[in-house]
Amino acid sequence: MKYDLVVLSGVIYHAYDPLVVMMYARRLLKQEGLFIVESAYHQGLEPVLYINWDAPRSVPQPDTYFLPTVNGLHSLLRFCCCDPIATITNNGRVGVLARAKSPQTVSCRSRTLEMIFSKSFCYGPLDFSELAQEAPVKSDIRYTGRYGSEQLIGKHFTTTLPLQPKWQPEKP
Repeated sequence: MKYDLVVLSGVIYHAYDPLVVMMYARRLLKQEGLFIVESAYHQGLEPVLYINWDAPRSVPQPDTYFLPTVNGLHSLLRFCCCDPIATITNNGRVGVLARAKSPQTVSCRSRTLEMIFSKSFCYGPLDFSELAQEAPVKSDIRYTGRYGSEQLIGKHFTTTLPLQPKWQPEKP
């Protein structure tokens, strides 16, 4: 069964192999479906997946094994045949909204990634040749928000549509 939306929130940095976890999740997506990955992350511009205990700024949790940078998470998503659409960071957390693609239509492919896709490479649970041959069952779900990256600072962030009403003390 294929789905329109798959969410991995607070999962990949706890996994021994975050790429395999993401690949299992990607197999569940319809073409053009949406994939949301939320994680602890490490600041930096390089596409890096830090080992937490050796990271320049590690997270003091014994079950946090990896910390991707934002661009590292984008690279992992492209390897899983997903195009990052929007990214948001907030207090050491990153959330990326990505769209499932076939290997031929993933954007920003390096020559190495192109070579991997063209050789019908199989990594863990994801066989790229399956995605290339996949029947065109496309998701109807659409994203119409802002494109790009945004950083939120929790102390200053407010929403026009709060999920909970503002707390007010009870009147005596």
